[in-house]
Amino acid sequence: MGSSPLEMLMSRRLHRPRAERGLAALFKNILMTIGSGGSNMQLGASRVRPAIAGAVIIILAAAVSAQETGFSEVFESPRDLTACQIGYGAEGRVRLTWSNPERFDAVAAFIDAEHVPVHIDGAWGRVVVGAAPGPHELAVQGFVGDWTSERATVDFEVLETSPIPEPVAGVTCEYIPSSAGRLLIDWTDGPDADKWTFGEVRIGGSENPVDIVTFSKDDPRPIQVDLEGRPLGLVEIAFADALCYFSDPIELECVQLQPTFRRGDCNRNGIVNITDPIFLVNHLFKTGRRWLCDDACDSDDNGVIDLSDAMVILEYLFRSAAPPAAPGPDACGVDPTPDALGGFCADICP
Repeated sequence: MGSSPLEMLMSRRLHRPRAERGLAALFKNILMTIGSGGSNMQLGASRVRPAIAGAVIIILAAAVSAQETGFSEVFESPRDLTACQIGYGAEGRVRLTWSNPERFDAVAAFIDAEHVPVHIDGAWGRVVVGAAPGPHELAVQGFVGDWTSERATVDFEVLETSPIPEPVAGVTCEYIPSSAGRLLIDWTDGPDADKWTFGEVRIGGSENPVDIVTFSKDDPRPIQVDLEGRPLGLVEIAFADALCYFSDPIELECVQLQPTFRRGDCNRNGIVNITDPIFLVNHLFKTGRRWLCDDACDSDDNGVIDLSDAMVILEYLFRSAAPPAAPGPDACGVDPTPDALGGFCADICP
């Protein structure tokens, strides 16, 4: 389908030097002349008929309005284009990222000015391209509907092997299930520990990660990664130097841990006392704040949280009755019985 006169006008304007964009000021002057010149308009040595003048008004007014309202900003180039190598071999994998992905419906990638397929949807602010080892000019270009941006470019040398072959000697991963899920990741230094400066945990793998969590070499360990409700799935970790060349990814085998808690510590303050049954009853009957760890409030461990749980705590505190069920109110422990209760029980106990 052909472009309208306004579309062609805007497209040409987007690719002109800044000095030529001063035509908008001329457009305004023309509009003022048309508006005050009666049925005919003098423009240079020729006269413009009223019908043509009306068409000029419509086209130029739309163009000026688009410029003044920031319409052209949608078509700015991808900003802060960065290249990082995440895979190696005869065809290296290079990830390109930029800081304004919300501007585009899609992007195209180029290596040495030739269009290449991408391995990740660029609308999310990153693409992965395959490139042979050697120096290259890498570029991305944004699209919104039929409109295109200028290309953003970065020079990058693709390597055949990673400059960080052994960043760590071993990696451990512990998975704490909860309403959100959390990973605790640790490692020991490898022979190339002095070569890396930051790293990534890739939820979903390297090629098409659901999320990427970045950490610094100076961050305390173990590294904590909140899954935010996502299924565990494939998890990889990789380490990068200051030039953004990554080590080969290490696939993590995460061992599931049971979260620990004190039975009866419903408000998570570290001790079982009168505030816990009050907290529980306030939620059940007075729309008070909900507890986070279901098992901590399930004092009788019957898999249901109700008024009987508050009574168990009160009987224990004031009538020397049996304490809340295992692991009990004093020591941290795991739930010994399976049930449908969950919640966020991590971080209640040290």
